[in-house]
Amino acid sequence: MKKILFEQKSFLLFYALTSLFYAGFSIGASIVLIYLLNAVIARNIQLVTQYAIFCILCWIFALVSDFIKNHIGFRIVKNFNIKIKLSFTNKICNFLYSEFIKNEPNEYISWLINDSNLIEENGTKKFLEVIDSLFVLICSITALIQISWIVFVSAVLFFVLMIMIPNLFSKTLKKYGERLSKAQSRYIDKITNYINGFKEFYFANHIDTFLNLVNVENNTIESNKVKFNDMNNFVNAVIHAVSISAQIGLILICVFLAANNYVTPGVILGVGSLSGSLFMSMSSILQNISVINSVKSLVKKTEYELVSLDLDKQIVNFESLELNNISFCYENRCINYPSLKVNRGDKILIKGDSGAGKTTLIKIILGIYSNFEGEYLINNRLIDTMNNRTINMLFGYMNQDIYIFNDSIQNNITLFNNFDQIEIEKVLSIVNLNELSKANLNRMIGVSCKPLSGGEMQRIQLARILIQKNPILILDEATSALDVKNNYEIYKRLLANNNLTVLAIMHKITPEVKELFTKEYILDE
Repeated sequence: MKKILFEQKSFLLFYALTSLFYAGFSIGASIVLIYLLNAVIARNIQLVTQYAIFCILCWIFALVSDFIKNHIGFRIVKNFNIKIKLSFTNKICNFLYSEFIKNEPNEYISWLINDSNLIEENGTKKFLEVIDSLFVLICSITALIQISWIVFVSAVLFFVLMIMIPNLFSKTLKKYGERLSKAQSRYIDKITNYINGFKEFYFANHIDTFLNLVNVENNTIESNKVKFNDMNNFVNAVIHAVSISAQIGLILICVFLAANNYVTPGVILGVGSLSGSLFMSMSSILQNISVINSVKSLVKKTEYELVSLDLDKQIVNFESLELNNISFCYENRCINYPSLKVNRGDKILIKGDSGAGKTTLIKIILGIYSNFEGEYLINNRLIDTMNNRTINMLFGYMNQDIYIFNDSIQNNITLFNNFDQIEIEKVLSIVNLNELSKANLNRMIGVSCKPLSGGEMQRIQLARILIQKNPILILDEATSALDVKNNYEIYKRLLANNNLTVLAIMHKITPEVKELFTKEYILDE
């Protein structure tokens, strides 16, 4: 958090300066009040007028400084939020795919929404409030030293007492903050699960069950919020109680000093105002530090181990792939695979009964599964010597899990990257979607738009993969929703490319499509 904040040194410097001006002018107004009251008691109209004008000017300058300070603060919060969300996003991008799928998508959504919001409210904004309160505190102490050393020493004693309070509650607040973050993640998971299954509740005539389940989660999350807020409120109440007691104590000391002619009567009014600023700023600093500590664990979530993204050109220029004596074990069984040699341009049909390990083999080849026994080489190099980006550049992978973005046809195919129109039309032609290339590629598709057929979605997904021009194409039941004619025509075009290496799994295959492959790799259960 500190590192991200101090990347904005110039903004923080300007913020600190305007905060200092605001504190100086507002505390200056309190000091002027001392002289104003003394002038009133002395019935000196000229001095009363002068001090009244000074007091008004101090507040005008304070308000202008406050406006500028807040303007800069909004920019600091904005930049910090962007950095925090970028850190979360970078962490996601640095996961291996096998690590990524350990969490539900809602967990990552919670990072970017709930955790980011908590860090903003209880971290960034509180840090800026600490800066404001610190300058008010410094200016108040400086003013008290000028007024009376006895008042200053008394303020220091109260000050030490207030410092001790947050240390008693910091661990508890941190624990409550962590609980709230976990509760919010769980809430999103549960609610998403129930809403995705609404159709099942509806047609089973169990809407009342759906309502009860959602209400239980609503009550649970709100109860967790209340517990966190109650704890915060308790700590704040203790700090406020000490703060008010300290203010009263200082005013009583000033009354005693004024009664014994150690200070003028005006000091009572000035110290009353200054003590309010002093102890409220101290109270604010202590409260905010406690709250900031509660989000440290959330900020720690943004930490990640940087993975190398440099491409290995020797590997990207694919020549061969070998699997030797590969075995993969689940809890209840192990799969032993026959050796496999794939050369550039091979067209291999992977066959085997259901449960024989075809999809597991594909996940080993893609690097998703790394806990296998045996030797896996690409261009005669072991796969564990390569980084993930290099491996991903080799493979275009498609299975039956199709995802269509709620966006244009073009963005669904290009994944929001810039491709030449000719390239887009070329891949649409390969997958028999010429009608889309002739239509408006900016047409919106997805869940919120006119639904697509299963075959259309598969062909858009295949076009998405083909436009990336990976040297190896892996298809796991990728055309299962297509009719016989489209299936044959697409495979005929794909397999006619001599530079493209294809590995395909198909349970149902016509003799015509089967003849297009150059090799078969057969797995026995």
